Amino acid sequence: MGNEGVAAVEKALSLLDCFRPGAESQSLATLAQASGMHKTTVCRLMNSLERMGYVVRSQTGNYSLGHRVLYLGKLYEQLFHLSSVVEPALHALAALTKESASYYVYEKNGERLCLFRVEPSEGLRETRLAGTSLPLDDTAISQVIRIWGAGRTDL
Repeated sequence: MGNEGVAAVEKALSLLDCFRPGAESQSLATLAQASGMHKTTVCRLMNSLERMGYVVRSQTGNYSLGHRVLYLGKLYEQLFHLSSVVEPALHALAALTKESASYYVYEKNGERLCLFRVEPSEGLRETRLAGTSLPLDDTAISQVIRIWGAGRTDL
């Protein structure tokens, strides 16, 4: 049995990936352009996602993420049972340094996933949401993950 997957499911999930900070509400045309899909395909998929609660459609016709996305995110977060330990430490670190503090894990696809993020109460802020995946680049956290987090230096 192969591992081909279901194209329609992958397309629907890729539409959810179009939502980002600063692009929380999007029109059908914007989603079609961002995804590279035809508007009719996007419309059918968004209707299915809306019926299931993964997106909501406003009176203006724009789409936003729905409550089911939050529910799944919270379920995923609970798998780690880290928030009671990590979040207080991140809050203390952000307060002490007046810098953002984040907790990342290594993903099998070679990226780093932000599980927890705390912004300082003052000073400059680089807004990044928990759940954001980023490449392992030349940042300090990527170097730490390469050496300690993944247990390998050849990543």
